[in-house]
Amino acid sequence: MSKNARARLVDISNSTKIPIDTVKYRIKKMEENLVIRRYRLIVDSSKIGFTRYEIFIRFNSLSEKLINTLKEYFKTKQAIEFFDRLVGNWDIELTVHFKNIEELRKFILEVKTAFGENIRTIESLTLFETYKFSYLPEQLR
Repeated sequence: MSKNARARLVDISNSTKIPIDTVKYRIKKMEENLVIRRYRLIVDSSKIGFTRYEIFIRFNSLSEKLINTLKEYFKTKQAIEFFDRLVGNWDIELTVHFKNIEELRKFILEVKTAFGENIRTIESLTLFETYKFSYLPEQLR
């Protein structure tokens, strides 16, 4: 399913040697238990005139209140594909899509205006190419 979320139950059954009813039941249970949280389209944004960027932000102090404010703020921005909390040198990571570097610059300035007193450092980079191997590590398959 990680390679083809639209795979037919009969095809999953044939490849796993598990009865169709069992496959259907297990998928339903994974959806109910939020193991499977969504089925999503993966778009190559470069083919429609956009560039993907990663933005990394380090905060002076990151509280749950600030995280919730950030989440609400970033939900209103169509350009954001992912918002991730991190452990390490950066506190959050954003994956964004813009038509050009000027749009990226404008977005970063907006974020600095909205949250500047809390931000220690912002860094961005251009994603040249992304390779998807699997959504799950081997031990979870």
